[in-house]
Amino acid sequence: VGPDFDDWISKPFDSLKNTIGYDWKSFDMQTFSWVVDDSIAFFVKDDNDDVYKLVFTYWQGSSTGVFAMNKSIVSSSSIQYDVISMNNLTIYPNPSVGYVNVKVANNDNFKGQVVLTDISGRMVYESEINGNHQINTSGFNTGMYFITVSNSQLKETSRLIVK
Repeated sequence: VGPDFDDWISKPFDSLKNTIGYDWKSFDMQTFSWVVDDSIAFFVKDDNDDVYKLVFTYWQGSSTGVFAMNKSIVSSSSIQYDVISMNNLTIYPNPSVGYVNVKVANNDNFKGQVVLTDISGRMVYESEINGNHQINTSGFNTGMYFITVSNSQLKETSRLIVK
């Protein structure tokens, strides 16, 4: 479906694990480069029945496997509050080399939790956050991660590249 489509409940889920497959990218022989079809959105359901919308935005190639996507939660059964997405999360520098700063816009006194997960969803860092926060990334493998900041009124996720 297109990236603006949000009516995920009207379509059936496929139980196969490889449904996303390869058709979100193609190789252009004229420019000798990868082309990502960013007009396709995929909806995936995790083991907690949370539903995420994925739109792929970058593919470096098979030799590295590096890719980027926009990931947003569209339905959550495991969270007891509404997910509010207001683009309040700022992370810098991104890409990160050694550390990353986490800031919730217009709220230096933000209290909640910060979680860093790798692309497989494995949590690699978790901490309480009280205002701005800095994470030491020097021990992390290079690649793409997701930073999620949340409390009882806000949940915001952003992509982080660690070099």
